[in-house]
Amino acid sequence: MSCQEDHACSDSAQDQFSYNSATGKCESCSGKVGYNAFDLERIQQTRNAECMDLSKKVLIALVKGKSEHDFRYDSLYDYNFRGARFDSAELYFNFIRKSDFSGADLRLLQYGYAEIDGEIDQYTKRPGQGLCSDSPNTILCFN
Repeated sequence: MSCQEDHACSDSAQDQFSYNSATGKCESCSGKVGYNAFDLERIQQTRNAECMDLSKKVLIALVKGKSEHDFRYDSLYDYNFRGARFDSAELYFNFIRKSDFSGADLRLLQYGYAEIDGEIDQYTKRPGQGLCSDSPNTILCFN
């Protein structure tokens, strides 16, 4: 997404949301708050799920070549989950490592025999289950 210098939206950026670290919200360049539609192909190609609604998704399927039935302790590595929503998203027998969860809502993430670690900020909502340790800028959770 790109907003022009005068903050007017280009046609391609009109309905795209990006994470605003000053407000902790996903905003379009016109100031609208929301989430980007789920786009599996884009995530698989770029590892970029910024401001994406990942609700009810099986997260290992975000790795190209993996299916939602892969339970082999594989890893999603170096993904951009800034501002993403994980409402009932699933991660079982797999890992998310060294990813950016700044502003992400992990409260309803469903995970087991899994681990997540990465960057966070003051707006990140931590998982409601599992054991998490965090510092001001990083999180590590097991369940």
